[in-house]
Amino acid sequence: MSSVHVRFRVLLASISLLLCAGGSQAADTILPGYDLFTTQAGTHYDFQGFAGLGDLALDGVPLGTFDFGGGPVNTGSADTIVQRLTPAFPGNETISVQMVALSLQSVDPVDIGNGPEFILIDLSFPHWGQMTINGLGSEGGAHGTFDSVNSFDFLVSGSVSGFLGSITTTITQTGTQWRHAPNAGEPQIPLVNFELNGSDILNDFWPIEPVEEEHPGIGVHVASAGESVANVPAVSDAGLVMLAASLSVSMIWTLRRRRETAL
Repeated sequence: MSSVHVRFRVLLASISLLLCAGGSQAADTILPGYDLFTTQAGTHYDFQGFAGLGDLALDGVPLGTFDFGGGPVNTGSADTIVQRLTPAFPGNETISVQMVALSLQSVDPVDIGNGPEFILIDLSFPHWGQMTINGLGSEGGAHGTFDSVNSFDFLVSGSVSGFLGSITTTITQTGTQWRHAPNAGEPQIPLVNFELNGSDILNDFWPIEPVEEEHPGIGVHVASAGESVANVPAVSDAGLVMLAASLSVSMIWTLRRRRETAL
C-alpha cells in the first residue's frame, strides 16, 4: 500500500471519529456519491413530431468509462449516471442531485428523410434535481424507499442526419427501495458508489429494484443499478487525494449541520 493510500485511510478515520463525537450514527448517513444505471426494456420517449419523430422505444449505449474526478474508470454496462451532491441524514432527508451522464439510442432505425438511421440521445445540461431518502437508520432487506426528480436538457441526433436539436425534460419516480449493500454483479467502484466512507458500506446507497422515472404522457426511463464490471481499476493516487478532499468537506458539512440541528 502506497504512502498516499495510508494517509488517505488515516484522514478518513480521523473524520469518522469527529462525526461520532458529534453524536451521529454511522448507518443513518448517506454520503455523497454516484448512482450508475443500465437502461432496461420499457424505456421510451414520445418526441411528438420533433424532427419528424414519434414515440420511440429506447435502449442504453454503454458509456464505457467515466471520469469521477480521479481519471477515467470502467463503468461496464452503465449508460446513465446520477450524482448525489450532499449527505443525507435524519432531519436532512432531501438532498441535491444531478444527472451527469446519459447515453441512449432508438431500439429500431427510423427514416426522417435521409434513409434508415438510429436516433441518439445524450445529456446536454443538468438543470436541477432532488432526492428524498426515507428509512435512514433502518435495517432489514430494504432500509427504505426513495423519491427523485431530475430536470435536464438532452441532445437529439441521427446516426446519419447528425444533430437534430435539444429538448428539456423533467422525470420523476417514487417509492423505489434502497439499502446499503449492492446487489451481486453491480459495478462497485471504491469512493464512487462503494465504501464511500473509505472502509465499509454503512454510508452507501444502492437501489434494490429497477427505477422507473416518468415524464407523464411523454416517456418512461426504466433503469437498474448496472451489470457486472470486470476488473474495475483502482483510482490513481492523485485521484484518491481529490476524492478524499471532497469526502472530507462533505463529512465536515454533515457534522456542522447535525450540530446546528441539535442546538
